[in-house]
Amino acid sequence: MGLSFTKRRRSLARPDGPRPGDILLFSHATRLGRIIPWFTGSRYYHIALYEGHGMVLEARPGGVVRRDITKEKNQVFRVIPMTEGAGQLALDCARARLGLNYDIVGVCWIILRHYFPRLRIPFENHNCYSCGEFVLDSWRRAGLDLLPGADATTVIPADFQPFLPPDSHDETLARNPH
Repeated sequence: MGLSFTKRRRSLARPDGPRPGDILLFSHATRLGRIIPWFTGSRYYHIALYEGHGMVLEARPGGVVRRDITKEKNQVFRVIPMTEGAGQLALDCARARLGLNYDIVGVCWIILRHYFPRLRIPFENHNCYSCGEFVLDSWRRAGLDLLPGADATTVIPADFQPFLPPDSHDETLARNPH
C-alpha cells in the first residue's frame, strides 16, 4: 500500500533549511532556464530532490545528476518539506537513476501540450527524464504518488506548487549550508 499525501497536507516551512528528501522548487531563472516560466506562466523553472550537504539530485540537460548548489550563484528555491523516512526511499530511487539522459524531446512536448491541450500525439520516453518527471517518478517508486493520475511526462515544476507550505519563502544555501 502506498503512502498518503494530499495538497491539504501542507506543513510549515522548515526554519533550518531543507532536509534530505525535501523537494526544492527553483525560481529566478537565468539564460535558457527562462523558457519554462515563459511558456508555462509559472515562476518556477526547475525542481530537484535535496540530498543534503548542499547536494541535489535532478534531471538537467546534461542528464540525471548530483549537483552541489552551494557553488552556484542565484540558486533561489522554496522547500516542500517531506517526511524523513519516505524521503530516504525517494532519494534511493533517484540515486538509482543517476546517469540517465535528460528528456529534451519531452520538454518540447510539455510546451506544445501547454499551448495545445487537445494535442494527443503518443509519446514515450525511454529511460530519460525532465526535472518534474524525475521528481515525481522518484516519489512514486518510493510508494508516494504526489500527483495521482498525472501523466509524469507532462509534469512541470509548477504542478508541485500546491504542496508549498503557506509560510514558504525564497531561500539559498549560501545562508543555509546543511
